[in-house]
Amino acid sequence: AAYEVKQDGYEFVTFGVKHIKAWRQTGSGAFKAFTMKFGKCNMQHVMSAVYLPPSERDGKSRILTGHPSGDVYVWRDDNALRSIAAHRPGPAKVLSDGTKTHHGVRLSLLRDGRTLVTSGGDGCLQVWDVNSGTLKEECRRGEPAAIAAPPRAGGGKVDAHAIRSFDVLEGTNVVAVGTHRCDIMELNVSSIGSSRTQGHGAVQHAGGVTTFIDGHEADLYSIEWHPTKPEVFAKACESSRLFVFDAQRRVVMKTCKVGFLARACAWSSAPVSGSPSHHLAIGGKSGKVKVLAEDTLQPLFEFHDLRQPITDMKYSPDNKYLAVAGH
Repeated sequence: AAYEVKQDGYEFVTFGVKHIKAWRQTGSGAFKAFTMKFGKCNMQHVMSAVYLPPSERDGKSRILTGHPSGDVYVWRDDNALRSIAAHRPGPAKVLSDGTKTHHGVRLSLLRDGRTLVTSGGDGCLQVWDVNSGTLKEECRRGEPAAIAAPPRAGGGKVDAHAIRSFDVLEGTNVVAVGTHRCDIMELNVSSIGSSRTQGHGAVQHAGGVTTFIDGHEADLYSIEWHPTKPEVFAKACESSRLFVFDAQRRVVMKTCKVGFLARACAWSSAPVSGSPSHHLAIGGKSGKVKVLAEDTLQPLFEFHDLRQPITDMKYSPDNKYLAVAGH
């Protein structure tokens, strides 16, 4: 929800799946709901909303809303006036009912009342000058600042971050960001402190990115330390991705897609069958098992062992056998 204090009482908006309502305080102190109309703008889920200061033109406060498409809608008098293409949609996500959508736009108006920051599923932060009390394409301040995606083992396409939440440290250009992979980062966005506005141009990478937490999109089920490298451990989770971490440097060394929901993992105690690297076995929710080479995370072989989730797995001391356990 977003709210505003007016001379005749409080007002706030609530929003969600293809709807937004304005709640206004009546003379008795109670609140009455008013359904807001999308009009010519496409009806979408509403992900965020903010009130702008009163417009220089008519003295009325506009409401801005962020949407899965990457658009920001400008509202006045309970009606959507126009749509601004603030961000690209970014990676898709599947809802619990099976429908596909995108992560959407988040909005934050800074305390100065004239600086708006938006984030999107494209992994970018955009700064806007809203001193006039409204939002237009020419209100962009500087270029979008993008978060660089993490490296992936074996090269290939790199997935972009989708920003799910953020907050700006007032009086600075420091931004804390949470992503769709549950990563938490801190970065610098130089255009926050700038007064220069310009059209939409090339994307610039954000500076000074510090990763506090490399997260997961789903539940974490297994952590296994490397048998000969005390600072290295592997993690298996239901996001269908395996991570190998360096605990001393607190960074992701390697990560790869497994192809199924992972529940367990295990290292061989030594390199196997003349191989220069250890083996790393992954067990899945469906009972599948995949064995990877440690150095490349490339699959060596896989099989379907159980019909239930695999809860534990261990190599024999001589690394000739792999024990797999389930419910």
